[in-house]
Amino acid sequence: MRRSDFTLKLISAILLVAIACYIGVYLIRSSSNALQTSRAMMVTAGTSSQTTGYIIRDELVLSGGGSNVASAVENGQKVAKGEVIAVAYGGDSALEQAGQIRTLQMKIRQLRDLAKIGSGNLNAQTVLSLAYAVQHNSFDLLEQLRMNAEAGIFESGAGSYLSTEAEINALSLDLARLESAGGSGQNLTAPESGTFTTVTDGFEGVTIDKILYKKPSEVASLFQTAAQTDAPLGKLVLSTNWYYAAFMDADDAARLETGSTMKINFTKNYSGSLNMTVESVGTAEDGKCVVVFSCDRALTATLSLRELTGEVMFSNDTGILVSKDAVHLDDDNEPFVYVLMGSQIEKAYIRVLCEYSGSYIVTASSDDASFLREGCEIVVRGKGLYEGKVIKQ
Repeated sequence: MRRSDFTLKLISAILLVAIACYIGVYLIRSSSNALQTSRAMMVTAGTSSQTTGYIIRDELVLSGGGSNVASAVENGQKVAKGEVIAVAYGGDSALEQAGQIRTLQMKIRQLRDLAKIGSGNLNAQTVLSLAYAVQHNSFDLLEQLRMNAEAGIFESGAGSYLSTEAEINALSLDLARLESAGGSGQNLTAPESGTFTTVTDGFEGVTIDKILYKKPSEVASLFQTAAQTDAPLGKLVLSTNWYYAAFMDADDAARLETGSTMKINFTKNYSGSLNMTVESVGTAEDGKCVVVFSCDRALTATLSLRELTGEVMFSNDTGILVSKDAVHLDDDNEPFVYVLMGSQIEKAYIRVLCEYSGSYIVTASSDDASFLREGCEIVVRGKGLYEGKVIKQ
C-alpha cells in the first residue's frame, strides 16, 4: 500500500471519529438543554389515623324491669327528675289491658293528626319519621309510625277520607272504659334528669376517671367482662357530654395536643363526622396509645352503641401538585418554581403546604397567583433557567 493511500485512510478515520464525537456532544447538550414541563394540577390530600375505641358516658342503670313493665317514654327522650318513665303491672292481664289503652291512645292521636294536616302531608312525615326511628333504633316509635303509614295507604286507596269528630269520640269512650276498669300499675320515675334508653350492656360502670392517661391494655381490660344486672329497666345518661376512648398509633397520638379540636370521621356502627376535643393522651404501649376525645353532639344517635370505628383527620390540604425537581430556593431560602408563560419563563414564589409522595402540594404567594394556577406549565427541568428567559419553540 502506498504511503499516500494510508495517510488518506487515517485522515478519514480521524474525521469520522471527530464527527461522531461532535454528534454525541450535540445530542448530550440538546438533551440537557431540553425543557421539561408539567401541567399544574389541583389536588386535595389529607393525613389521618385509623382508630377503634369505646364510648364512655355518665350513666345510671335503672332497676325494676321485667316482662310486666311497659315503658312510658321513648329511647333517646330527655326526662326530668321524678318523671314517669315506665309502669309496672301486676300480671299479664293488666299488661295486656295497658297495651290496649296505649293502642287506643295512639289511634286517637293519629286520627287527630290526620284531620289536622291531611293524609298527603302525614304520609311524607311518616316516611321521614320511620327512617329516623330505624337509623336511631327508636323502636318505641315504630308502632305509632306503622299505624300512621297504614292509615295513609288505606286512605290513598279510598280516595278522600277525613276522620270525623264522632270517630274520635267513639274511640275516646272505649279508652275511658278501659282506664276505669282498673289495672293501673305502679309508676316508675326517673331518679335524676337525663336521657333515657332501654339499651344496657353492663359497661355503664366504666367512668372517664378510669380511662384518662391509661395504657391500652389497662383500658381494654375494663371492657372484657360486662357487669350483670337483674332485669334492668334501662339507663339514664346524665350528661350531654360524652367521651370516645380511641386506640391510636403512638406516633400519630404524639401529634395531638390536649385541648385541641380534631375532626373524626366515623364509620360502621355510626356514620358521621364530629369535631371532638382532645382530653388526654395516654401512656404508649407496644406502639399504641389511648387518646380520649370529648363531644357534646350526636348523643342520641350513638346512644345504643359502645364501640366506634373512626378516622382522625390531621390535615386536608388543597393546592397544586409540584414535583420536587421543579422547586428552587433563592438566596433567602424562599421556595419558587419557574412557570412557562407563552415563550417566556417567569418565577413564581410558592408556599409549601405538605410533602406528598415525592412531590409537594403548594399554593402560590399572593403576588404570584396570576402565574401559578391550575393548568399552567411548570418547568420541571432545564438548563440555564432564569426569570425572563425566552424559549425558542
